[in-house]
Amino acid sequence: MTLIEQSVVLVKADAIHDAAQTVARAINDKQPISRAMINEAMQAAFGATNASGVWSQRDSFEMLEHATVLALVIEQAINDDC
Repeated sequence: MTLIEQSVVLVKADAIHDAAQTVARAINDKQPISRAMINEAMQAAFGATNASGVWSQRDSFEMLEHATVLALVIEQAINDDC
């Protein structure tokens, strides 16, 4: 993998993590998670819609899995502090 390809992977991973943090907060706030919310989080993190090709729906599914784990970690941290 070239240095440029590695940079692209890191930028994409960072954007997915940013979107996951947004969705994890919503999960912890007991908000319903909708396709629209997921798309909004991804669009905000990537600065573009999936139609641009910068991210895919598959990426959003992986982000949701990441958000679920983050929400559990946050919940556990809160419970440990109590």
